[in-house]
Amino acid sequence: MAAPTTAQTFGFRRPVLTILTLSFILRASAAFLTELGNDEVYYLIYARFPDWSHFDHPSMIGWIIQLFTLDLKLTADGFLRLPALVLGTANLYLIYRISDKISGHRTALVALLLASASIYLSVLTGVFILPDTPQVFFWLLALVFLIDTLPSRGTQPAENMRLLLAGAAMGAALLSKYHAVFLPFGTVVFVLLYDRVWLTRWSFYGMLLLAASGLLPTLWWNYANDFITFSFQGGRVVPEEWSINHNTFLQEILGEVLYQNPIVFVAIWASVFTFRKQLANRLNFPKQAFRLLLWIALPLLVVFISFSLFRRTLPHWTGPAYVTLIPLAADWVRRRGTRAIPRSSLVANALLVIVLILGPIQINTGLITLDQGHREVHNWHRDDATLDMHGWKQLGDSIGTKVPDYRLSAGQRVVLTSSGWFPSAHIDHYVARPNNLEFVALGKPRDIHKFWWVNATIDSLQEEDLILFISDSRNHRSLEQIQNIGKAEVETIDTIRIDRAGEAAKYVFIHRFRGVPGINSYTEP
Repeated sequence: MAAPTTAQTFGFRRPVLTILTLSFILRASAAFLTELGNDEVYYLIYARFPDWSHFDHPSMIGWIIQLFTLDLKLTADGFLRLPALVLGTANLYLIYRISDKISGHRTALVALLLASASIYLSVLTGVFILPDTPQVFFWLLALVFLIDTLPSRGTQPAENMRLLLAGAAMGAALLSKYHAVFLPFGTVVFVLLYDRVWLTRWSFYGMLLLAASGLLPTLWWNYANDFITFSFQGGRVVPEEWSINHNTFLQEILGEVLYQNPIVFVAIWASVFTFRKQLANRLNFPKQAFRLLLWIALPLLVVFISFSLFRRTLPHWTGPAYVTLIPLAADWVRRRGTRAIPRSSLVANALLVIVLILGPIQINTGLITLDQGHREVHNWHRDDATLDMHGWKQLGDSIGTKVPDYRLSAGQRVVLTSSGWFPSAHIDHYVARPNNLEFVALGKPRDIHKFWWVNATIDSLQEEDLILFISDSRNHRSLEQIQNIGKAEVETIDTIRIDRAGEAAKYVFIHRFRGVPGINSYTEP
């Protein structure tokens, strides 16, 4: 019998390589054809101003961006998204690897197709650069080591090393996003219930120490900054009042359906509800592996779905839990039919292809009118969220040609300002930096986030500086609001039209401060 090739050794059979390659090409096309979204462009600030932690998230996303862009030397939008494209592909393979270990190649192929069809995996973490991008990678890497280790099969030295590697991956996941705490939590519960031999092994406690080490940079930074991250994030999840809110609950569930792909969502929950039946024909190892995945995923789902009963939550918060359950869903789908590739998994991928094709078309052309009610200049197309990813380069080019006319004297220092972390990050990245202008975000820390610390690196503003405030019809601010934000008088000096497919998409308003606005002068946290 011929020796396996390197590709076969790592599970890269031809169908697997084909799916991974097609997925990468499709996602890369979307990445290079659209401008960065609100969150993505904001996290570039993490890479430009690295620190042990940041106002709203740990540091990993900034470090990952620095690594893949050669410390921001690759600045085209598609290259800035390289972390998502590369890690997104790795994530699909890791899901295949986990499912192959549990249920074999044919079921693993179904798991790969379900994973590639997930909007969360293929778009949110596979195209966009978000904290979820590295979190899911390290989350799945930890699962690979755990599946290879638990339950104990007696090969202690190898098992000990894999468990330590799982702990290191957990720590890296916690350096990416705090939701990763459910990884060690679920693992501990599994060990207590089904594999207590690990309570006598030093490597189990070593795993927990390595996982906990991922929190040290965040704790250190927060100690120096009055634990501001915890007060901010706590305010996002702790209900203000304990009364049932059906709207937020339905929004959460509907969001999860859309983010996971309706077909993938149904398959995952069907596998959960028929879990006991699935275990009936299982040998000890796959049965234990399924239990491990379930105990890691369900607590995360229960916590955030419960929160949604009382306050607004974001559907992608539960994303890692659904990712964890895809191998179970693949087993459920595979056992329901005789086809090697179930039709449902192909239909799910067809839905994803539609999203990845129509999404960039909608963003760049406005093919579908998403805002019928706002036709005044100050709120033109205000409810069309796709405009958050369009027109910023156009604005940067326009401002570049107009700055000489805005200046009151040759060589006058020009400082751009705005309020809120968005659209401030877009203005900083697409307008200020390409035109060699300075940028300052105005507002409280809870409004401008990381910019509060960036502002401290800016030279003091002076009376002789030309200080401009920029807002648009998606984020309009009245003169009174701008004056309250900047604590100085302001006047409107220009309106710039942003086009899409030859028609007005939005309007951008340029205001000039008559005095020096206050920067980081807010006492309220």
